Amino acid sequence: ERPPETSKKDIDTRGFHLVDGSGLSRKNIITTKGMVDLLVKLKKSEVFPQYLRSLEEVKEGVRAKSGSMSLIRGMVGYAKDTAFAIFINQCQDPKLAKNKINEFIDFVLEKQNIQ
Repeated sequence: ERPPETSKKDIDTRGFHLVDGSGLSRKNIITTKGMVDLLVKLKKSEVFPQYLRSLEEVKEGVRAKSGSMSLIRGMVGYAKDTAFAIFINQCQDPKLAKNKINEFIDFVLEKQNIQ
């Protein structure tokens, strides 16, 4: 089933510069704020349950999509009720980047438990 169309007025695209749809061009640019804003908007959509199920459960309470290119690592998704995006540029050590991403997710989960 095809999701409903979204008009440009529904999404703030100031943090986006998309050259192609593959995500592989280095000319594609999106800010973490732009991505989180999109994820928050998507969470209010009728297609959200289907979208959330499409994301991998990377740890308990976290569904996300990771991505990488040479010198770039990232992950976006939801940690319980919080949308998040983390992008690491000029990543010389992929293992360190993965550890930092996991530390960030743990921090977000911990903040939710405190509140």
